[in-house]
Amino acid sequence: MRGSLIFVALLTVHLAIPAAAQQPSEQQARPAIERLLETWDAAANRKDAAAVAALYTEDATRVTPRGISYGRPAIEKDLAESFKVTSNIVDKVEKVEMVGEVVLVTATWSATLQSKDGPIQARGLWGGVYVRDGDAWKTRLAIINRALQPPPQQAAKQ
Repeated sequence: MRGSLIFVALLTVHLAIPAAAQQPSEQQARPAIERLLETWDAAANRKDAAAVAALYTEDATRVTPRGISYGRPAIEKDLAESFKVTSNIVDKVEKVEMVGEVVLVTATWSATLQSKDGPIQARGLWGGVYVRDGDAWKTRLAIINRALQPPPQQAAKQ
């Protein structure tokens, strides 16, 4: 019996080592997430909602000032509506943190929004939870806000 317990313990440790070795560090995750966001921004600026939605998991959730979208089809529909009035989208990663098998990201965004009075510059903050989906990282949860005050350079001009 004792030999069986030792075998089970050794087998558990042996199986856990490859899994731990495959988990990326924060230094490895950050460039992968930055590449994903470059892909996101490029597809968004082409107004390709399907390509952007493909970067989310099937069961992802996206929270924006317009509402909550559950699942990739709803996210694609919301993105298509958003892209009708949005251009020049730029994201900047602020922090990447590994928590277990997920990556937590905090970032900023800026874009040009088309309003009834013409184009306006908008910006905000967002946070995301990224998980592995095969060999790729995908967004599981994105929470996006819009800053209410103008950027500092615009505020100084007023």
